[in-house]
Amino acid sequence: MIGALAWGTGALAALVGVLAVVSTARGRGLDDVELVASALLELGLLAQGVVGVVLWAGAGRDDGALFIPYLLTAVLVMPLALFWALGERSRYGTAVLAVGAWTEVVLVLRTWQIWVTGG
Repeated sequence: MIGALAWGTGALAALVGVLAVVSTARGRGLDDVELVASALLELGLLAQGVVGVVLWAGAGRDDGALFIPYLLTAVLVMPLALFWALGERSRYGTAVLAVGAWTEVVLVLRTWQIWVTGG
């Protein structure tokens, strides 16, 4: 995996998480800034997923049963949270987005840890 991409997506996920927590605390629903930030995060996660699979396949590593599911989960969590937030236009929608974003932070960090340590 590319370190800058992993840390960049992790930082962007934390930013989306902070924005969503602030919106939830203020009783607001999803706004355009959170929507655009979430879309950019998903693009980064898709790039990380593709790069991660390509590098994993080329490296001949044997930790695919652990590494690949984390990559796949990281790619799927944000669209599901965003879909829910778009459907629920109250503060609870942004709360779901916050949970999804902070879940992404954990997933990205764990994926990086698996890559660096081999499991």
